[in-house]
Amino acid sequence: MPSFREYRQQRPTRALYDTITFTHPSFGYIRLVDKQFYDKTLAGMVYRPARFEIEESQQSGTPVIDATVKLGRISSGVKTEMKKWRGATRLTPITAMRQIFDSADTAAPIKSWTLYVKTVDIDAEYASVTLSLTNPLNNNVGQLYDPREYTGLQYL
Repeated sequence: MPSFREYRQQRPTRALYDTITFTHPSFGYIRLVDKQFYDKTLAGMVYRPARFEIEESQQSGTPVIDATVKLGRISSGVKTEMKKWRGATRLTPITAMRQIFDSADTAAPIKSWTLYVKTVDIDAEYASVTLSLTNPLNNNVGQLYDPREYTGLQYL
C-alpha cells in the first residue's frame, strides 16, 4: 500500500473526506466532516457537515506534532459542547482524531491521526482548537503528596 504522501501525489479525481472527531466522557463524540452540506456516513459513523481548516506543523518527514483547527460557523455548537467540560471532568483530556476517507471506499480511512486538544479559543464567529501530540494535562504537574515520603508534613 502506498504512503499517504504518495497517494496524494498520484490519486485519481475522487473526493477525499477530511474528518475530525472530538471525544470526551463529558460530551461524548463530536464528529465533523469538512466541505459537505449533508450528514455523511463514513466507516459506519455519521459525521455532521462543517467547514474547518487544519494547519499542520511545519516539520516535514515527521508525524503531525501540532495542528491548529479553525472551525467556522459551527462555533456556537462547539461552545455548547465545550461548556460541559468542567469540574472534575477536566482531569481527562479531550482527544481529537483526524481521519481522511476516500470516496471510493468509505469503510476505512486512508490515514488517521490521534491528538490531544491543547487549547480552545472561542469568539462570536469562530472557534480555534490547537491539537498536540503530547497530553497537555501532563505538563507542569507536580507530584502528588505522599505522607510515607514526606513524614514531617502529616502532623501539620
